[in-house]
Amino acid sequence: MGHCGPGESNAILYTSCILVGIFINSSVPIFFELFIETVYPVPEGITCGVVTFLGNLVTGLLLFFLTFYCTDLSWLNWCLTGSCLFSLVLILFFRESYDRLYLDVFVSV
Repeated sequence: MGHCGPGESNAILYTSCILVGIFINSSVPIFFELFIETVYPVPEGITCGVVTFLGNLVTGLLLFFLTFYCTDLSWLNWCLTGSCLFSLVLILFFRESYDRLYLDVFVSV
């Protein structure tokens, strides 16, 4: 009773992949906007380029380590859990400032 048939497991896999894609990719523009607001005087292109480069660097390092430590992958569960908790702590203690909004609304040209 607890096992899924071939069609049901494919539907669950497709649904979970679609939901993960929606929730992960929908937060990317919000974080890019947060980075741009945080380092406001720096041009947006440089900010987005650096953030993209750092994200690709971390992903590349993770894939590099996976090629050498692929026998036991149980540490990936702890890595994912730890990175989520670490990111949550950083976001909770981060205080944003809206310098661009202040200039757009309160400073007249």
